[in-house]
Amino acid sequence: MKNLFLIDGLAGTGKSDCIEYIYDKCENLNACVIKKYTTRPQRTRESAGELKSDLIFVTQAEFALKKQELGDDFVSYYYGKRDKKYEYGFNLKEIENQLRSCNNVFIVVTDTKTIENLINRYDAIYNVIPVFIFTDTQLVLERLRRENYSEQEIADRLEKNEIIWDDYASQSIHIYKHTIINNSDKTDFHRLIKQLLDYYNKEVPGAIRFHNGTIIKLGHSIAGHSDSIKDFLKHHPYEKNIFLMIKYRKSNKVLRSAIKSWVRDKGYNCVIADENELTNDVYNPIALSYVCKYGIVVFDEPEENNTYSPNVAYELGSMQAQFKNCLIAKSKSLEGKNFFDILKDNVNTYEDEDDLEPIIKQWIDNLEDSF
Repeated sequence: MKNLFLIDGLAGTGKSDCIEYIYDKCENLNACVIKKYTTRPQRTRESAGELKSDLIFVTQAEFALKKQELGDDFVSYYYGKRDKKYEYGFNLKEIENQLRSCNNVFIVVTDTKTIENLINRYDAIYNVIPVFIFTDTQLVLERLRRENYSEQEIADRLEKNEIIWDDYASQSIHIYKHTIINNSDKTDFHRLIKQLLDYYNKEVPGAIRFHNGTIIKLGHSIAGHSDSIKDFLKHHPYEKNIFLMIKYRKSNKVLRSAIKSWVRDKGYNCVIADENELTNDVYNPIALSYVCKYGIVVFDEPEENNTYSPNVAYELGSMQAQFKNCLIAKSKSLEGKNFFDILKDNVNTYEDEDDLEPIIKQWIDNLEDSF
């Protein structure tokens, strides 16, 4: 599973302590931190090297150049006092690159609109976890004084907190999955961060947890095969798996190969029950339906004294029970034969391979457009 932690909170509540903890424990936690560019001047402790910062300090001109260079991959926002705000920005590709090799990626984002945009962009792919860190104002004041911030710096940071509270309270929908109360010492706070990581990285017996955090309990018949299912998903990402449900027989061997090729050309993995064994028994198609986000169903020309393949209908039923997006196509020779209710609507009719190719390719293109 891939966890993207979006850390927000008031000034002085512990965002920097959280980042410092991740830096110190990154290997043990399989975690990393995304750095941000900012036009804010360095504070005294930052310039003295006393903090392990997640910030890259640049001039306004350098920030503008970075924004131009990265284009749509660069996300930026303003943060600071009412009369003096600075720009912060980061590279989306850096997030995606880190999530390929690291299970837990942390980034401090002190802007609710930016957090909402990241949720909308990544929630279907990764487990996006917005976290708000809270500390009582009096404790914030005491911490800042204990860390030798000047009275002016303290006043500036407390003023920012009023803006953050307004931002926090103005949400139409509460976006944070967790609020961490940091009212104790640093050791206890680090323990809370570790508990958060443990919660989102624990194994769930008899279940699979997908990259986006979704947990699916496996039925009794396949729960014992969770290891082989998880291993399959390591090599074949869930969001790229398309379950091809089609009758196996010599006469449609060419058609099966063609569909696999069309799917592969679009960047997806075509999964067929008789070519992939997860359970080595009759429940194998059910197991495969769990590891595929999408499905293509082909009811081709029936054999003598047959109307359709019951095995194909069985596999489609499993996919539809999980509310998976499936393309249903049936041979023109079956036109007018609605052999069960789920084929009444949204069925594509084809006459030959030349008809089927654009139907499948257009459907896959629409999957991409829906992201």
